Amino acid sequence: MKADFLKPFIKSVSAVMENMVGEKPKTGTLYFRAPEDPFHRADVAIIVKVSGSVSGNVVMSMDLHSAKALATRILCQENVFFVFDEDANSALGEMANIITAGATIGLCEAGYPCDIDCPEVMYLPALDALRETSRNAIVIPLKLSFGDMELSLSLEETAVAIARAS
Repeated sequence: MKADFLKPFIKSVSAVMENMVGEKPKTGTLYFRAPEDPFHRADVAIIVKVSGSVSGNVVMSMDLHSAKALATRILCQENVFFVFDEDANSALGEMANIITAGATIGLCEAGYPCDIDCPEVMYLPALDALRETSRNAIVIPLKLSFGDMELSLSLEETAVAIARAS
């Protein structure tokens, strides 16, 4: 994955989180994740597929407590969700959609036009199925006052982008 793909995601996640939950996340040390261990500490993941000049997955993952707290903050609720309902799922999906859309605008401006699919919210044990289809990923750890999350990017430049550059 090209390093150029990281900056739009870091910029977008910071802006969206500050706007939606009133807090800018602290970015931890980026690291590489191999396919055989994509979500070792996650109970919840939101997956957004990217296609076009850049192809792959954007995955936002977190433990259940952090996911409940995040959905609560997005929806401006007073009490943390005890169980996930349709509203909580929708809130997390929309947040992932906005973050990825913002980043793809940055990718497009850098010469990598791409599209995104609708986000999919997944929970354990369904997350285990992702191990079979995962690629190498760069992981951006994000710390917030109410919990931590990871933004995993497994994106590749496609033949479309390579042909365009020739």
